[in-house]
Order: sequence, then structure tokens, then C-alpha cells
Amino acid sequence: MKWFGSDKKKAPSTDAKEGAPPELDATALSDQPSTGSETDIVIYGLTDDRRSEALRDLLKEAGFLFRDERVDEDLSTRAWLQRSTGNDALPKLFVGTQCLGTYEDIQALAFRGELKRVLGGEDVREELDRKRLKAEMSVASIIKLLEDEESLVVNEAGVETETWLEPSRAPSIILFEGEPHPIAEMHRIVSQIVERHRKGKISLGWRSDQE
Repeated sequence: MKWFGSDKKKAPSTDAKEGAPPELDATALSDQPSTGSETDIVIYGLTDDRRSEALRDLLKEAGFLFRDERVDEDLSTRAWLQRSTGNDALPKLFVGTQCLGTYEDIQALAFRGELKRVLGGEDVREELDRKRLKAEMSVASIIKLLEDEESLVVNEAGVETETWLEPSRAPSIILFEGEPHPIAEMHRIVSQIVERHRKGKISLGWRSDQE
């Protein structure tokens, strides 16, 4: 393993668990911007490989620091990559635990002018924020997700109904238990849902998590 811009190396760990990503080297991490693990950039590639080298060059030219994992003989990491991404294509680029794809995928981001936004961790942070809101199930979090066009699934004794907004309607409405209601009633409706959920009368989920 080596870091772009550094000659520091680390011997492969002999006690790493199979199927898990390699642990980060503490010394190497000192060279990484302190943006949090969810935005660490890692390239898993090969040493003498045109596409792997092209991906490294692309990130260097864009000004990104990244961890350069050469997995030529690291069969454990290559097996983990195949299981976690569904294929054995290399190189692969990760931001935190999210695989953004191979060289062609990252090149496409660069062509569309989206590379800095995506690799800067904005997409990852947005996804983490959405997961936090979904788990919270408070009045405020449910309203925020409904406004973001999520559909809330209410399960009562095995019977599912959905609650969602239709902002394009004039006037805007909220669909609740199969009936349209004025958008002004959203807070009351969501408060009622949350109260029933807290009392264990219903269970809640999100349609996007079930698709």
C-alpha cells in the first residue's frame, strides 16, 4: 500500500479477517485530510495496468489525495471486492464504504463536471443524512422526507397503506390512508402517525427501502 505523494509502505497484515477491507495505516492517515472516514478516497488497482494507472493520473490531475491499494497478489482483498461490488473488474474507486465504480465510471463523472462534488463526499454525506432521518421517525424527519418525495409505508396488523405528498397538484395535497387531505393538515397527520408508532400500534418503513 502506498499513498499518492508519499513513499511510505506497509507490509500486508497477517491477521486481517477474510472478507473485510484492509485496515488503514495510522501513519499514512496522517497525510490524509481530516474529513472523516466517510470521505476517504481509495483506489484498488493493479501495478502494471493501463486503466489503473489512468485512474491514478485522473485523480492526481484533479488534485485529490487518495490511498493507492495495489492488490496484484492480495487475493483476500480481491475476493472482498468481488463480493461487495458483484464483479472482479479493476481498478475500483471507493469513497468511504461506497464504491463509485471503475475507471470508466470516474472518467464519466469528470466529463460531466461532477467529480469534485462526488469525490468531495457530498453524495456520501447526503446518503448518511437520509439514512439518519429514516431511522429517526420523528415528526420533523418524516415531514422532511415526505417533502423530498419519499413515500411512508404504514403497516397496521399486516395491512399496508402509504402516505406521500403530491406537491404538483393544485392545491398541494397529502395522501393518507387512501384519502387526499390539504397540505395544511400534514403536521397533524404526521403527528398522529408518530404517536401511534410510539405506542406500538403500527410499524413504519419507507417504500424506497423496499424496492
